[in-house]
Amino acid sequence: MAFFRERLHLLTLLFDGEEDLPRIREKTLIIARLGRFLPDGQQAAQVAVELVGTLLRLHGSGRLRYRLGSDAQGRAGLELTCESALPGGGETGFQPSSQAMTQLRQMMDEAELENRHGNVKIRAVKWGAQTPLPEVQKEEKDLTDKLFAEAGQACLENLREQHRELVRQLEERSRQNEELNRLNAELHQLNRDLESAAAERAIAEMALKVAHEIRNPATVIGGLVRNLRKEVPAASQAKIAAILAKTGELETIVADFERLAAQRRLFMHKEDLLAIMRESTELLRSDFDRKEVALHLEHQPGAFPFMANVGMLKIALTHLLRNGLEACGPGGRVTLGIERTSGGYRIVIEDTGVGIPTPKLAQILEPFVTTKPGRIGLGLPIVKQIIEEHQGTIRLESREGEGTRVVLDLQFIRLPA
Repeated sequence: MAFFRERLHLLTLLFDGEEDLPRIREKTLIIARLGRFLPDGQQAAQVAVELVGTLLRLHGSGRLRYRLGSDAQGRAGLELTCESALPGGGETGFQPSSQAMTQLRQMMDEAELENRHGNVKIRAVKWGAQTPLPEVQKEEKDLTDKLFAEAGQACLENLREQHRELVRQLEERSRQNEELNRLNAELHQLNRDLESAAAERAIAEMALKVAHEIRNPATVIGGLVRNLRKEVPAASQAKIAAILAKTGELETIVADFERLAAQRRLFMHKEDLLAIMRESTELLRSDFDRKEVALHLEHQPGAFPFMANVGMLKIALTHLLRNGLEACGPGGRVTLGIERTSGGYRIVIEDTGVGIPTPKLAQILEPFVTTKPGRIGLGLPIVKQIIEEHQGTIRLESREGEGTRVVLDLQFIRLPA
């Protein structure tokens, strides 16, 4: 579509209800009487009303702007722009094949429609043959007098536009603040979950280790006492039975610990891994934007069903993404991707950060190993445990100064019915 080298603003009309349609029709008729551009004023007014009416039904508000302009060759034209945005973004059903767009293209020399993420912008131009813009500007004063017949109407129109734009900005800012507060609350909850998971796993591992250490001597003691039972006199059988009973209690405690560890998977449900990944990236999106680091999610088409503990997997993914963010400077990039494998899925997190020193790479998944000052080095070991509980493995590949690649291979989990 032709590019306007210079523009002269004529009028901007805001609309947020059908009560604005008569005013739009009236002003469009006045502009159409400029003659050299829109000889059929009634048609022009009808098209403007239909465009605005369509956007009113879809979005509820917007603005219609008229401007004079000229191209690089000095040819003058009348530009009509109709804009509307769906609150909060989203998709809209407005299509270029609508009746209003068809009529607009018939009436104007050029017309185009942009429809992105719920934002609709319609721009159309009617050229005045080879009329230079200065000649058209001579009529602009008379046109303005007619557009703003009342002495204060021009001022009121401008104030109304400024007021509506301010309200729109405040509403948008309020929506962004609400979303930011929600994300911050969820991040705080994830941090609390991470701390809780770390404490729970530390206690559970210690308990399982103690239980494992108890099992072997308890089993040996039980076996020896059972053999001795045949050799001791009847008077000592009661003592032997008491020893066997206590040994049985120790074996029961060990079995209970092991059963609790096995039951962790019972907290898993059928989920969509891609949905979990999307939520994890959105939680950190503002942090990435603030540091000017690009964050990309890459995936094959379709869903990625998997038995998972949503909270734990989200903790693992956000921790890995945050590690990538911290490793990158402004202009860096972190990519989170997923692909299907023969037995499950492979999730890859790559960053263009500083990398991990080679001496520490082999031990980075062990407790208390860290490359960051002031950290205790439990994040990656907890991530490793979470992945292993999901029948998966984790490995890291890294080169100093080039970045890090974390690969999570997850196998399908089959839980008991």
